[in-house]
This record gives sequence, structure tokens and C-alpha cells, in this order.
Amino acid sequence: MSRFVDVVLASGQGPTFTYLDPTGALATGDLVRVPFGNRALMGLVWDAHDTPPAFETKPVTERLLDAPFAPAHIVDLARWIADYYMCQPGVAAGPIWSCAGKSTFVRLGLGKRKAPKPRNPKSESVIGEPSRFQLNPRQEHAAKALRDALDSREFKPFLLHGITGSGKTAVFLDTAREAVERGKQVLILVPEIGLTPQTVRRTADALGTKVATLHSQISDTERAAAWTSLRDGSCRVALGPRSALFSPLFDPGFIVVDEEHDGSYKQNGDSPRYHGRDAAVWLAKRCSIPVVLGSATPSLETWHNARSGRYGSLPLPERAAGALPTVETIDLREGRKATGTSLSPRLRTAIDETLAKGERVMVLHNRRGWAPQAECLDCGAPLECPDCPGLRLTWHLDQGRLVCHHCGHSSVPPKKCPSCGGSSLEPQGWAIQRVEEEMLRLFPGHPVVRLDRDVAAKKGAHEKAMDSYLEHGGILLGTQMIAKGHDIADVTLVGVTDSDIGAGMPDFRASERSFQLLCQVAGRAGRADLAGRVLLQTRRPDDPLLLDVVKHDFDAFALRELETRQILSLPPFSRMVLVEVSAEDEAAAERWISELGRILSPRLRSFNGSAMGPLPAPVAVVAKRHRLHLLCKAPLERSADLRRAVQDALASKPAPKSLRVFADVDPVDVM
Repeated sequence: MSRFVDVVLASGQGPTFTYLDPTGALATGDLVRVPFGNRALMGLVWDAHDTPPAFETKPVTERLLDAPFAPAHIVDLARWIADYYMCQPGVAAGPIWSCAGKSTFVRLGLGKRKAPKPRNPKSESVIGEPSRFQLNPRQEHAAKALRDALDSREFKPFLLHGITGSGKTAVFLDTAREAVERGKQVLILVPEIGLTPQTVRRTADALGTKVATLHSQISDTERAAAWTSLRDGSCRVALGPRSALFSPLFDPGFIVVDEEHDGSYKQNGDSPRYHGRDAAVWLAKRCSIPVVLGSATPSLETWHNARSGRYGSLPLPERAAGALPTVETIDLREGRKATGTSLSPRLRTAIDETLAKGERVMVLHNRRGWAPQAECLDCGAPLECPDCPGLRLTWHLDQGRLVCHHCGHSSVPPKKCPSCGGSSLEPQGWAIQRVEEEMLRLFPGHPVVRLDRDVAAKKGAHEKAMDSYLEHGGILLGTQMIAKGHDIADVTLVGVTDSDIGAGMPDFRASERSFQLLCQVAGRAGRADLAGRVLLQTRRPDDPLLLDVVKHDFDAFALRELETRQILSLPPFSRMVLVEVSAEDEAAAERWISELGRILSPRLRSFNGSAMGPLPAPVAVVAKRHRLHLLCKAPLERSADLRRAVQDALASKPAPKSLRVFADVDPVDVM
């Protein structure tokens, strides 16, 4: 009987193509060269089978490597992503190619350039003796449960839920070391902003083996060295953000998803729009291995799964060292107007006192730039992005430009107001660069280290900033980048300049994200013997969310939020698919998505589903394109029916080329 293979092309984003396997030996994950028209293209074996297609097939030209390019379970993961997140196989396979990088093919002898000389890249840590953790009884109980799961060689998902500073990292690294010592490979996922040099060093020290890091800041040559070391088994630990899921681990034994609640695990923008946490759980099930999801503030989906028994629960309710910091609110309505600064007198005094004792301070100000807007003092009109009507431009004083953080538009501040022609244009409000200037003035003689996306954009800048803070102390001022991955013993004061940012966004997850951010950054204080203190500046000190943060009461917040979501039939009590259309012609976009809604609505109602909209997106225009949403929802048990209904409707209503359409399964951001 003839044997066939379905191949996904390295150069395409479309469907698979079926070829005859002349050897009968090709397998999923093999790298092959195939004829395509009058060209010979490289591709990946997506599936091998005995089902002849209804057309004549050409034979595969050659198998390019002696061993599979990617493990079969990684290709299976991509196949699941294609099915669940409703995208073409070529799109779902994209992360496999990008995880490897272009230089990998040169290293494998498949490129035209010379292979780079072997060296110890920055993407691999140096081998040392493993550090043994001294676990307390609760940590040991959790670690034993994970070791037992390793022994069982079965799929077992766990939520490792511990307060900040409870030693979650020690627990999962202890288990990871055990897996490595048993000869298995380990995958550790962290949010991109949590992938600090401190995280990499701590992981390498704990495991006593090479750790390959795969992330966007390494060079293609470094990526190739790390990827090939994982593929050939000389490196047994992969560490990275969501894209590291596609590392070529042929013998995985344990998966960790650290800070599992973090929104960066969900791919937004380019397809495939997969969720790294959920994909990691699927991969663990496919490989019959344990997976642990760690967080002090777990996503409500994960927490609900643990409460309902779908996931094992490993609580760590006490700090491994030190005590939880005291958290207090500062009512900005009482004092800020009198000071005219970003810092209330109380927060300023606390910073002064902390620095005087030689201790460190961390301050969260979650706005990039120098001022969040520029305004005409004559007519009061703010300067808006010309391509995103209604969105205000952020003043970046260091660049001397006004920047739109949605579309990237950048321009020199005009000399006259576009609305009234007045010449009194001034920046208004406080963004992080302005807070930095103020701190340098208020606290002379003390270093102020700023860490935000603008600082970290240059390679090595993140590490340089943190090294400076660790060496010289003072104040670390940052956006949400500072809320995770930093375990610094003598940080005794954490300040938040505006605790209200984000909570009022028109997104049902806004409160959850705000609570998580505030709890996470508060947890940076008092992580050793020195007592910690957290000061939250706010205009709403009686907000139940803030009161829960003050009490470190995740359960109270989560139960209240889940009760609301259950009433409104929102996740985790339902499944969602968000369909978005954008176009320069608003009427054309509205006509198309309205017709799609008419097609979908009766199908959704047949299994108790519903469609909300179409409605303008909360951010209605970006880069001159009008955005409209159709939010489709169904009961949990009808998830497959929901996705099939949306997929069928999209297939029956092809969009004109002037429209951009995507469907986001399980969206985490509906803005």
C-alpha cells in the first residue's frame, strides 16, 4: 500500500499539501524537500498516513535530516492550535519555524552561509553544581506531590497557589532538578517581562545544568545554538516566554508555567492567537507528564479549575521568609492638589525615610512617556493621533515627539494648536519620565533607575538597569515590568503612584488585571528579614478591590468576581469567540459584520449561545481603520459547537480584500 504525507511549507501560511512518500519511512516532524510548481521547497511533515487523496500526487524529493526536525508532539501541538484557534496549518506551524530561527538551518547544513563556530552563547547558562533548597513543611508537601506526579508518568495539572514570597519558585525548581536528574527534559515558561537575568541565573544555579533561553532579545545565532542544543539533548532545560513552547524537547518530563495569570501568554496581533498556558496544559496531556501553573494571583479560569477538582491544588499560604508587607492607601483627593506632584507628601516622606536607612525603594507608575497628553491652554483641546481619532498622543520629552501608543504614529509637537491656532501647547499629567525627573530632584544623591519598555528596547538594557539597581540601590521606578521576577531582600518600600489606572477599562477582565498587578508589585516588599511597607495612591480608597489588596485577600476578590461572572455568563462559566473586522470604510465593515451576525445568530441560539453586537470596539479607530466587534458566547460544554459555528459562518461569508478579519478564541483582551 502506498504511503502519503501531508506537508506544511516553511514559506507558506496556508493549508498542507499531500505528497507520496517513496520510502514509506517518513514520519511526523521530518524535514523534507518537495516539488511545488517549478520550485523545490522545504517543508515539515504534518502527518503521515495511508489515505490516498483524490488527485495524483508527486513524490517527496528528499528527507533533509537523519532525525526529525521537530518532535512529533510539537507538531501535534501545532495541529491542535490550528483546530482549536481556527487557523491554517501553515499559520499554526509558524512558531515552530520562528522558534528555530534562520541560523539554525545554516547550523544544520541547510543554508548557503558558513555555519558559525561553536561557542558558549549568552542564550545558554554555564553549568555548575545544583543548589539544594531548604524547603519548609508546606513547600515540601507541594514538592512531594509534584515528585509523585513525576513517578506516575501520567498527565497531572496542578495550580501552585502561594502568596508573594511563599517560595513557589523553589518548589517547581526542586521538581525540575529532580526531572533533570532522571534524564528528562524540562520546559519552564515565564512571561516575557519576567525573563530577567536574575531569573535565568537562579534557574541555572538551582538545576546545575545548562539552561537554554529562547526569547526575542537574543540574536539569531544565539537562538540557533540554544535550539540545536535542546534538539540534540546536550541541554535539558528550555526557559522562555510562550514561544518556547515549541522548543525541540524530544524527551520532556515536566512543564512549568510561572505567573500563569499573565496576559502575555496569550498571543495578540499576529495569528495564531493561541494561549501559551492552555497550550502547555494540552502539551503535558499529549506527553503524559505533569504540568504546574504557578501564581500568587492565579487567573480566575485556573483558580476555578482547581476549586472544581480539574487541577490539583498546592497552596502556599505563608511566606518562606519574612512577613507580608503592610499595605496602606493614600487618598489623593486630600493632598495631591496641594503638592502639584506625582508623589503625595506621605509617599515622599516614606521614600526619604527608607533611603535614609540604606534600604531600597520600588515605585510603580504604569504610564510610558513624559506626559500622557498635550493640551492647548487657550481652548482646552488635547492633541489627538491623526490616525486614531479620540486617542490622545503621549509626550515623549526625551525624543521631542508626540507618540501614539496604539498605532505608532510619531510627530514633532506643533507650534500652534490644530483646533484654535493658539500657541499655548503644554504637556499635561504625569508619565514615567516626568516622575523620574521629579524623583531625581526630590532625592538628590540617590540613584533613580527607570525600567520601562522604552528603556528595555535596546538589547542588554534591561540587564544593565537591574545590575545598576542591585549594585547601587536607591529607587527602581518602573511600569508593570517591575512587578514580576524580582526577589530583592532589602526592598522595604513599594509605592504605587496611581492605583486606579486600568480598573475602569471597558473589559470584563479589567478588575482582575488591576488586582493582580497591585498584588504582584506589593509582593516585592519585605521579602526577607526586613519589614515591608506598601503605599497605594488612589482616588477611590473605599473600592472593594483595593480593600482586598490591603488585606492580601485573593479569595475574597476572586469569589466576588466569580459571582458576577456567573450571573453574566462570562468566562470561566462560558466560552467566547471574538470576531473583529477593521476597514478604512466604516460602512463596508459594518455591512459585512452585520451580515455575519445574521448568519451566526440562529446557529448560536440552537445550542443556547448568543452574539453581542456588532458594536464599535472600545478603541474604535486605530491607524485609520474602523474596528467593529461581534462577541460570540456559548456554554462551556458547547465550546466545539461555538467554534464550528463561527468557522462555518466565516467560510460562508468571505470578506472583501479591503477588510481585515480575525477570530480570537478565548480572548483575554476585548479592547
